[in-house]
Amino acid sequence: MHNLALMSISMTLAGALVSCGNGGGTNGGGSGEDDDAILVSELSAEAVADVTTVVRVRFTTSEPVRARVEFGDDELRDHTTGWTEAGTSHELLLLGMTPDGEVSYQVVLELSSGEQREAPGTAHTGSLPSSFPRSDLTVDTEPIDGWILTTLAGNASGPVIYDGRGQLVWYHVEDRGFNTYRARLARDGKAVLYNAVAIGLPEEVGGSRVVRVGLDGVIEAEYEIALATHDFVELPGGNIVSIAYDVREHDGEELRGDRLAFHNVHTGGSSTVWSTWDSFDPDLVGYDDGDDTWTHANALDYHESEDAFYVSMRDLGSIVKIDALTGELLWGISGQANDFSFIDDETEGWEYQHQFELVGDQLTVFDNGDSDRASSYIRTYTLDTEAMTAELTWLHESVPPHYVWALGDVDTLEGGDVLVSWATLGLLQRIDPEGEVVWELTSPLGSACGYVTVEDSLYKD
Repeated sequence: MHNLALMSISMTLAGALVSCGNGGGTNGGGSGEDDDAILVSELSAEAVADVTTVVRVRFTTSEPVRARVEFGDDELRDHTTGWTEAGTSHELLLLGMTPDGEVSYQVVLELSSGEQREAPGTAHTGSLPSSFPRSDLTVDTEPIDGWILTTLAGNASGPVIYDGRGQLVWYHVEDRGFNTYRARLARDGKAVLYNAVAIGLPEEVGGSRVVRVGLDGVIEAEYEIALATHDFVELPGGNIVSIAYDVREHDGEELRGDRLAFHNVHTGGSSTVWSTWDSFDPDLVGYDDGDDTWTHANALDYHESEDAFYVSMRDLGSIVKIDALTGELLWGISGQANDFSFIDDETEGWEYQHQFELVGDQLTVFDNGDSDRASSYIRTYTLDTEAMTAELTWLHESVPPHYVWALGDVDTLEGGDVLVSWATLGLLQRIDPEGEVVWELTSPLGSACGYVTVEDSLYKD
């Protein structure tokens, strides 16, 4: 994996001349006011050791300028990086390339006379680690327009990114025995955040954390969060809120509720935003499944426009909305925390759900169901939070049934399609409003995938 001599190309130019005036070479045009030539030198492009699908391009310019790189897996160069800061030393990562391939690229300089393209070259990506499963794109009627960020569990564990063709284009190996359920592209666009947790008895969850790994595969920071579990979000400014166990004594025994744990990434300070103990009584609500869990929170979203958290609690069969500033429970839907009246839904909600997505007034939920039903559903409701009604507008059950006993996620796409993570089945599907599977990515037996999001771009301004 690390034999870069076989999978990369590095070249140095004594001086690639970029003409800034009108006419000649690859000059992009302009007023001709800049007559001095800018020298591009010390150009290298090679696969990154820790993520062999990423190519690092370095070069220097004789004058301070902003620069970027256009690139692709053929001469079309259909991808582009962001701009560097104005300077003479430049380093950019080429993201989104497939393993064992050739990458064509070209340096672009931003000059007052217009963009200048110079120093074309090629590099090679490397092979994936042998532990990573080789997924198969079995249905491709409607390709995914974006980048699919999820996690893997099985022989390999860690965050991964697939392109719309189902090719693995980025990965990080988490080899410390932790589970990885959630990965998110950092708000600054420079890293991936993922949780490394151990679900189980409290004494086994020590060391749970959220990890920040750069897009070059190098771990930049780790934020330890006591008893952190399934899911987390990154707030504006970079701080973290994670689901975590909240263990308290009840009737002479320890009982695991849940809390939203705030972690300040700058100071290391922590606090509790909200706890299930604040809003519920274990003598009145909660599913007794024979262990010492109580509410079993398993999924978390944050809506910046509302400054509110949405929390899924499996053992209540409910999703609740929490005011992020005050920690007040605003409402709950389905199950034992329900405040809604259901329309066109005989079951009045779902069973033992995991992830969900609320877009406008449309709530889509991954309804796991139980072993007796042995089938997981996708449900969409139209919410009216003034009338407090929830109208079931879409119900999808696969034929034959898919039963996912843990995890499971939904991400709504443009046009009303839904990307579904059938987690423990190692299956990702794009399903249209008519219930047809129009895109499907399968993994080998024994591989599972975590929560999923689709990113428009791997480069953020």
